[in-house]
Amino acid sequence: MTQHVTHRPIEVIGQIWGVQLDPPGEGEGGTFQILLDNGRLIPGPYPRDWHQPIASALQANDVILIRVKGVGEHSPDGELQRIVEPESIIRCWAPAPNSLFDTTAPDWETVLATKDDA
Repeated sequence: MTQHVTHRPIEVIGQIWGVQLDPPGEGEGGTFQILLDNGRLIPGPYPRDWHQPIASALQANDVILIRVKGVGEHSPDGELQRIVEPESIIRCWAPAPNSLFDTTAPDWETVLATKDDA
């Protein structure tokens, strides 16, 4: 019996944990990893013109979270494996570093990049 992965809409929040821009001529952008509150690292692609806002989010990952909306690939058991197509990335300013994953704490959001910008 073959198990299939599924692609479906996602909205995840986490810290930018890694960013890598594709070398010139070898791609159309780069990849990032987002650290979710359950400790899982989820990779995803981004277009080249999103590199600056994503890299700035990595540099400030001790005080901000990002919210990624788009399409994700899920395993047969429903667990998110990777982001296939990010449609928007929004910076969520947390009130204090120790409150990064506190869902009751207020945040302030700034759009970093959207598919319409690409």
